[in-house]
Amino acid sequence: MAWKDRPYWLRGSIITTLIVFILDIVLFSIFSLAQSVKNVSLGVFAGFALFFLNFFGLFIAVILNIARGGGFLLSLANPNLSNQSTILISIIFSLIFWFLVGAVIGWIVGKIKSKRT
Repeated sequence: MAWKDRPYWLRGSIITTLIVFILDIVLFSIFSLAQSVKNVSLGVFAGFALFFLNFFGLFIAVILNIARGGGFLLSLANPNLSNQSTILISIIFSLIFWFLVGAVIGWIVGKIKSKRT
């Protein structure tokens, strides 16, 4: 099945997810580089961009962490485990969120294009 044969909602969701994933990698690399060279302004920019890009995923990760009995107790017991799991869950749920956003946008584009023909 060729790319043009795929439904618009699937095309939109794949494109959106890939863009967000690439932006995550680039911004995280910039953030890490800024920390290693002690460039505060670049680190702040990359940190805020990562936060806004992954806000919904971070929100869901915090809710799940509290729901499974984590939260402050887990972070006090082992801060590295808590931070790593929260970041991983945040990225996964953020990609799922942006996949759904892309699917809705692609679905709307598909409806508009089907009315034109």
